[in-house]
Amino acid sequence: MKSSTSPKRHRAIRLMAISGIAILAPLAGTVSAHAAGTSTHVTFAGQFALYNDTTGKCADLPNYGSNPVNTPVTQYNCTLGPGDNQMWDWEATRSVNGVQLYELVNDKSGLCMDLPNYGSVPAGTRVSTYTCNYSYPYNDNQEFYRIWVNSTETEVVNLASGLCLDVSGWASDGSDMANNLPLTMYPCYNASWANGGYDDHLWSLVN
Repeated sequence: MKSSTSPKRHRAIRLMAISGIAILAPLAGTVSAHAAGTSTHVTFAGQFALYNDTTGKCADLPNYGSNPVNTPVTQYNCTLGPGDNQMWDWEATRSVNGVQLYELVNDKSGLCMDLPNYGSVPAGTRVSTYTCNYSYPYNDNQEFYRIWVNSTETEVVNLASGLCLDVSGWASDGSDMANNLPLTMYPCYNASWANGGYDDHLWSLVN
């Protein structure tokens, strides 16, 4: 079992299993590089859920409304409607070496997907939400980028740590399948893992 650490402390489908879901190919319209200390705070048109292609569940927050800072991000059965809090905006911050970076903002709470403290974190660190650092995103660890594995599936990588968005547990034994399992950060690939080495690190953007 992948280990996990305590949540924030510093501040403060399977496709065929779901009907009527539109899967997004790699998003177009990335923003060009920006000077240090600036943020475009640009939101893609539409709201997207993060659907885990191994577990068939979505990145989720508890209940249905807004949640406070330090709320753990978990996985849960996908509802993909305006009544739940599974929808996230990919808000472009800046480009580094040609790679577009984003903050992932929960539509219900307006808070960003976040990791503890401000720098790199170890494998197994749990993901939570916190106030978005729009002014100086590079000073925090709220910036993520995407590595597209194919036309619909992407790894979601945290810039500060270089780790991938992960579901606690392993795809090889099904220990990652339950509702309410925490999302963590973990190394992105290992040839010995299930699913061609990607474990449960492949996500689709759906709406």
